[in-house]
Parts: sequence; structure tokens; C-alpha cells
Amino acid sequence: MSDGQLNDFWVNAKKLGYNYQTVTKLLQEGGFSYTESLNIVDRIRGMEASTSSDPFSVLSKVSSSGLTADEEKIFGLKLFRESEFSFQDYNSMTVPGTYVLGIGDGLSVILYGEATDSYSFTIDQQGRIQLPFIGPVSIAGLQFESAKALIKEKLSQRHVGLSYANPTVFLDITLVNTRSIVVNILGEVIKPGTYALSTTSTIFSAVYKAGGPTTNGTLRNIKIYRSSKLIREFDLYDFISKGFTDQEFVLNDQDVIVLSTYNRRVELEGAIKNPGIYELKNEETINDILNFSGGYTAGADSTSLILKRLNGASQFIREVQPNIPLKDLNDGDIIEIGKLKDSNIERVEISGAVMRPGFYSWQPEMNLNDLIEMAGGVRSDALQNRATVFRLNEDLSPYVRSVGKGAYEQVNIQKSSSVYIPSKIEITETKFINLSGQLNREGSLPYYEGMTILDAIVLSNGIKSSALGGNIEIVRLKNENGSGEYDYFNIEVPREIGNIEEFVLRENDNIYVRDTWVRRKSRSIYVKGDVDQPGEYIISQGTTRVSDLVSRFGGYMPTANLNGLKLYRQVKNVSDENDSIEYERKKSISEFISSAQFEATVSKLEYDEIKNSYGQLQNARIISNRKTSKEGVKSDSIDVQNNFKLSKQFVINGKVVQLMEIGLSYEDIMSNPESQYNVKLLDGDILFVPSRSSLVEIDGAVFQPTQAIYKKEKSFLDYVETAGGFKRRADKRRAYVEYANGEIARVRSFVFFKFYPKVTTDAIIKVPLKPESQKINFDRVISLITTTISTYLLIEAVSNR
Repeated sequence: MSDGQLNDFWVNAKKLGYNYQTVTKLLQEGGFSYTESLNIVDRIRGMEASTSSDPFSVLSKVSSSGLTADEEKIFGLKLFRESEFSFQDYNSMTVPGTYVLGIGDGLSVILYGEATDSYSFTIDQQGRIQLPFIGPVSIAGLQFESAKALIKEKLSQRHVGLSYANPTVFLDITLVNTRSIVVNILGEVIKPGTYALSTTSTIFSAVYKAGGPTTNGTLRNIKIYRSSKLIREFDLYDFISKGFTDQEFVLNDQDVIVLSTYNRRVELEGAIKNPGIYELKNEETINDILNFSGGYTAGADSTSLILKRLNGASQFIREVQPNIPLKDLNDGDIIEIGKLKDSNIERVEISGAVMRPGFYSWQPEMNLNDLIEMAGGVRSDALQNRATVFRLNEDLSPYVRSVGKGAYEQVNIQKSSSVYIPSKIEITETKFINLSGQLNREGSLPYYEGMTILDAIVLSNGIKSSALGGNIEIVRLKNENGSGEYDYFNIEVPREIGNIEEFVLRENDNIYVRDTWVRRKSRSIYVKGDVDQPGEYIISQGTTRVSDLVSRFGGYMPTANLNGLKLYRQVKNVSDENDSIEYERKKSISEFISSAQFEATVSKLEYDEIKNSYGQLQNARIISNRKTSKEGVKSDSIDVQNNFKLSKQFVINGKVVQLMEIGLSYEDIMSNPESQYNVKLLDGDILFVPSRSSLVEIDGAVFQPTQAIYKKEKSFLDYVETAGGFKRRADKRRAYVEYANGEIARVRSFVFFKFYPKVTTDAIIKVPLKPESQKINFDRVISLITTTISTYLLIEAVSNR
């Protein structure tokens, strides 16, 4: 599975409510083993830890550090690019005894004991300090320990207690202010040049000041020159990985620090804690480099390593030992540390309906019964006569064997085998009942043995008041042989629901709660378009007509096109949420057992099975649901998905429905209440009054299809001429006018006369093409005539004989 596929899987799994703990079961259902599932979860954790919500976070990280993906592998390089260190000078600090004092250094001298006094000195331009009552003392160029001895000697002239074998006066000298020095940093550094540093600066702080090494710069052979002589070489790997520093070494004024190019680097990859590219020293071994990388990860095969030499004249891939000297490695070599394979581990796995599923130590002569006993035995839901053993043959081909309970002791378990004990719950569908009608929560519920009709009503949050005094119909299959015959039971709903008959339900019962006619919910239609008060209107089902609504919605706007009056009536629901009975049933059961009140009414295993089964169906619908959301469907709106004249699909309260379009004549409705156009309205109808555009559209077999401004005096042919006239193949007899309300009027013919329909505002004139006639193939005609004549003459000649 690629990273892209894994990312898509995890995004969809989280939408379905899975987490790190529960997604392993989903993976196992998809065909992955328990071990593979754990590895995939580890990959998911790594991906989430290394990526941010910004899809370009990796690019921005490279930009901020200034390192490419390969450069980021170089050990220690990111420390100089991405980390921020603050190197400060402190007024009082401990320095090594070899520290050489110079002009500008500050000293604090404290006397205590029989005599108490304190002095502060700064070494002047002549390299001296002024001791009270003694005079100047030259200490510049002396090491700190030598300078302390000289000052003690001078002060002993005034405080003799300092020189006693058992002194009575004591002396404390500290460096309180260090001078600045100038150091030159050259070679493979980002910003070579001259830098002013504190004398207490370390090699690391000096190199950091210069921006750190370049990609080709060494971190293991940094050279210090003093007075044109090489005095020291530093290896920063000890500082970076262990924090070790040389406290005895102090930088001097005019020292030169040189970072040359690296000599050799190798890349470590695989099962180590910090894979990357490491610089080599000849006296080291691979184990030393592995220590810098943090060592092996859990599960690493440390007994053998793979050396890959992929450049140069001699290229190879071979196994090497961890103690191989680094002098035998070339620049650019790759060392891979592999993981222990499952086949090398002496263990077996058991899963399914056992008390303690998981991995167990494999023992020679172990049989299936031994393994089941190690796992605590089978659970009560186990399919008692079935166990499946999976393993690999010697040629690595897969092998499976299923056995019954009586043969458990006869089946030997080989190393790395996997055993599965099926559960009756997992292989059978959850029992359920279906409820619909006047309930506060319709849908499906889990079936419980002994469940009554009152139990079902309570678990559905009760019935609506409109059902009180009505009845409940229960439809039940007579038998399970698929005959399709049903038994029907009717139960009256009393005013006090607790007094309902104690009717015991069965699995797969269908329960319908009917309302009483006096309490049925109100029916409504929607008025849209250019009316004064569009919106929802309550109607009397089957008696309210279109004309009854005119006074209720306040009349029409001046822009209304009354000739385009249309009625839309729902004929089919195409919402994704209602096109699958199975989906609705599993959704309802899943929501029921997810509530805190009822989640404990089923076993943990059955709970997982129900949630997973519904989750798989829901995951399959994610893609189709995205399309609807992209089209801007609102959950509380009534809107047309496309243009009224072109589409029959609408969005009503967030659901896509298919509507039938009916053209109405406003003039006939208002002049004759009994007109066929004054239809009786039904629940959910939409009455639409379009805007008047004052245009006429001419389309089809005309030279220039167009829209023309409507003029009452213009005829059908006048509008066709506006579009350039008929084309040669125009079928004038089949031309027609589509009026704004959807009605059609065709061209009529009588003998040689044509009667063209009247054109009104917002009408569309359609001129179809004549079907293309086939051209006469004269060669074929001549061939046919010749063949016919030849056949006739042959028959005639035979007859005459």
C-alpha cells in the first residue's frame, strides 16, 4: 500500500469513527494479518507525526532550513540550520587553569579570614593590574593559575597570614569579565570571515556563528591554527551526540579555524533510530557509527548488515558484519539494517472466538488443541465444529486447512502458523425488526428475545400523539422457506400507551404505526417565483385547487410571466439516503446501540460487528455524497438544481427528488374554475411562476439560432426570418412552438396550406431537420438490372430447350 493510498484510507476511516485502537480490526476484515495491521498502524502514526495540516508543509520546511531532502540526511547539519542557540558572556564564570589572561580581562580578588578586603581589577593596555599599596603587577600572557600564584605572592607582603603554613588569611580570585578576541573562520562554512568572540567561546559556538558547515564541510576534522601552526583538531560528533566538550582548550586572539571538505560519508538506513548520512574515521567500526545514530530499533536484525556499493568501478551488494573496519568502506556506500522476519520468530498466532487471542510461543509437537488451551479456550459464541489453520509451505505458497473439533489434537501447528476460530455472531447477520409510521424514531432496532410491541415503542422514543386511538399493524412471514406469504396482526393503540396489548414480537417483524385521520399532519405545497409572498402554504389534501391559492399569496409581481405557470409534482425520490433499505436498516441499528442508554444491551463483539457493517456501507457512499455537497445542496432549502425548463431534478430540504412538470393555463384557470388546468393540489407540490423575459428563442434548422424581442404583431415566419430563415433541409411541417408553460403547438397543414401557431412571450420556436435521404447509387442500379436481364434470358433459354 503506497503512502497516498494509506493516507486516503486513514482519512475515510477517521470519518467513520475509527481510531488507532479500532482500525486494526477493519484492516483484518480487509484481508491483512494481525501483524500486518499493526505495521500499517505504525506507518499511520509516523505519517501523522511528520506532516501538518498544510499539504505543503514539507516544502515549507525545506525552504526554512535551506536543506534539500538529501542534505537533511547528513548527521549534524540540521543543528546549524534549524536550531537557535544563544551564546552569552557572563560576568562571573569558571575558566580552566590554562586560560591565558590578556588585556581587557577583569579579575575579582576577595580576602577573608583575619583580614577582609575585596578588589576589582582590569588588565590595562600594558598588561598590568594595580595592587593597592604594592603597585603594578604584569599578568598579561600568564595562564590563569600562574597569575593567581603571582597575585597571592604580592599580597602576602601586606597580608602575611597568606604565607603561613597554616594560613589565617585566605584568597579567592575569579575571572569576572572576559575580553573579546578576533578569530578567522575559513573553508567549508556558510559565512567564512573574521568574527569577534568571547575568549570563553567553544569551537561549536564559533562554527555556529559562521552559519555552520556547508553540505561538503567536515564535522569530524576541524583544524585550529595558531601562529601558522596546527595546534588542535576537533571532532564535533562527540559534542552533537554526547555533549562532550574540551574544557581545557581556549581560543586565542587571531586563531584560525578551518573546515575542510569531508573525506568519506556512508548512509545508514533501515531499522535504526536515526537513519542518515554519517562521516567516517578510519579507526572506527560500523558499531561506532551505529552508536552515533542512536542504535538499533526494536525488531532490528543486528547479526548481519547489507553493504550496497552503487557507484564507482566496483559495484556490489553483499552482507557484512557489524565489526567491519570503516577503512574498508568507500564514500557513498549504503549500509542497510534489516528487520527480523516473522518467519524467524518461533511463534504462532490465534484469533477469533477465543478468550485471549494473540501471539504465543511455538513449541515442537504443538497441536491445535494445545494452542487453543494456551489461549484460554474458546468463547461461548465460537462455532464449535470449525477451526481454520493458515501457514506457508516450504516453497512459500499459502496453505489453509479447516478442521472440526474432534480432530484438533491431530493437527500439528508449525512455526509462524495462524489459527482462526470463527464466531457465530460474526458469520450471522444481526437480528432486527423494522418500525415505521407515527413513531418519534423510525427505522430498525436490534431484536431481543422476548421483546414485546411496548418494548419496541419505548426503544423508538414513543409514538406521536397522532397515533393515539389508531392502530398498529404487524406483518410477519408465515415461514422461512421464501414463499412470500405473511400473517397480519392488528393492535389498537389506547389513549394510555401503557395499556397496550402484550404482543410478543419475532425476528424480522415489520411494524407499522398508523395515525388517526383526525390527527394527521397538515399537507403543504410551495409557491416559488414572481409572486408577492412565496413560501410554504397549508392545503386541504385533494380539495384545494390552484385558483384557491391566488388570493393567499398576494398576487403576482409585474415581472411575472403568467403564461409560463407550471406545477411540479414529486414522482420519485432519488436521494442517496433513501435508495437502500439495507443502508437505512443498518444505520438505524447502529445509531440505536451507539446511544449511552442502550450500548450495553448487546455484547461487545456484536456491537463491533454492527458498527463495522454500517461503516462499510457508509464508506461506500462517501464519494457519491461529495458530489451532492459540491453542488451546494442546503439542508433547509427548496431550490432547483438546474434550469426549470431543462431539468426535472430538484433539491427539497437537502434531498434530491425527481419532479413531474405540468404546464398550466392561467387564463383558463381564472376564467373557468372547473377548467382541467385548475388542478387539485397534493402534498409536496411546487407551483412556479417564472419571470417574463420578453424574448422569443428561435432554434434548430435556421441559419442563425438566436433570441428576438417579443412583438405582438410578429408572426411565426417573421421570427424565423429574424434568425436568417429556414435552412434547405429544414422540416417546416414538423416545426413547433414550445410555450412558457411547457405546452407545444405544431405547424398544421391542409392541402397546400400551412397554419403556423401563435407566438407568445418567452416561447421557443423549434425547427427540426429533415432526415437525410440516401443518394441513388447508379452503378448498383445498372448492376441489378443487368443481373435481372441475364437471369431472365437464362431461364428463357432453358425453357425453349
